[in-house]
Amino acid sequence: MRFGPEETQRERDRIELEAEELFRARQRLIQGRLLDEEGPSVGGEYKSIRNREEELRYRLLLLENEIQSGRDTPRSVRPPNPLNRPLQRWTFLLMIVTGVAVLLLSWWGGKGSKRGEPEPSEQGHGDSSEPRKATPDPSDLQ
Repeated sequence: MRFGPEETQRERDRIELEAEELFRARQRLIQGRLLDEEGPSVGGEYKSIRNREEELRYRLLLLENEIQSGRDTPRSVRPPNPLNRPLQRWTFLLMIVTGVAVLLLSWWGGKGSKRGEPEPSEQGHGDSSEPRKATPDPSDLQ
């Protein structure tokens, strides 16, 4: 029984309605049995109603299990697992390896492999040949 969410709800409602009707029919049989004293057809009819109720209870239980396990949702509606396909898995792993490589290279590159050259923060900016001042001149701020 693979249903979508709407079909599952409709099936559940239909089963519950039928079970309710069977319960009422069984109650009428019990009432009639008490009033008329048992007839041969009443016992067989009562048993068939009880059997049908048990069958509906079982189907409702199966339906509830399907809902809880998520199998009532068709495959096309469920979001796909992004790491389920091999190509996507390899792409994901490649991204992680690339990220780690970039981090390591930036760490090693920042260690000062170019000895003798000043760091970019120590160099002057633009065409000016004078070094950049660490603290601004108060006369420049006014």
